[in-house]
Amino acid sequence: MNCADCRDALEQTPLPQDVAAHVRECAGCVHELSLLQREDEVYAAYAARIEVPEMWGAVERRLRRGVSPWRKRVRWISLAAASLALIALAVITTSTRPPRNPVAVAVRAVPGPAGEAVARYRIAIARIEGGIRQRAKDDPRAAAAVAALPELTVAIGAAETGVAAAPADPIAVTRLVAAYDAKLEVLRGAAHVQ
Repeated sequence: MNCADCRDALEQTPLPQDVAAHVRECAGCVHELSLLQREDEVYAAYAARIEVPEMWGAVERRLRRGVSPWRKRVRWISLAAASLALIALAVITTSTRPPRNPVAVAVRAVPGPAGEAVARYRIAIARIEGGIRQRAKDDPRAAAAVAALPELTVAIGAAETGVAAAPADPIAVTRLVAAYDAKLEVLRGAAHVQ
């Protein structure tokens, strides 16, 4: 065996017999083996001093388990929020006349600071929408406005879902108010054209 082959095999544990025999006879390979052993001792001493924090065990257990409980909760909350939004959308679209106290109903339906604004938008929309639907039979501009209403209603439903999921999120609230404002502006535009 030559020194080059021996050096390649020095890291094996235990040493093969032919490598061990060569190391007993070769001073250069003995020196190389002692350097590798010293390196192993340094790493072993370093590894003994490393303290692994207690939290690492918890992280490893969670990684082995797969989906975290937090993600499961988020899924259920999202599912519940989407269900509530669909129920709210169904109630809104099937209702043909405004409730007796629409402000109170709207404030309860939309949580957080957007509730009052949504209530005002719903009242204004309900007042204008019935007349526009009547005029749509004869007025093409009113008919175009009525044709745009389902798309705007879907946008409002999506925005309400966002607010239901995060009532304090200013972006979600802004989207909701913007969706109601767009619907109201379409109706107002059609109402003022004669």
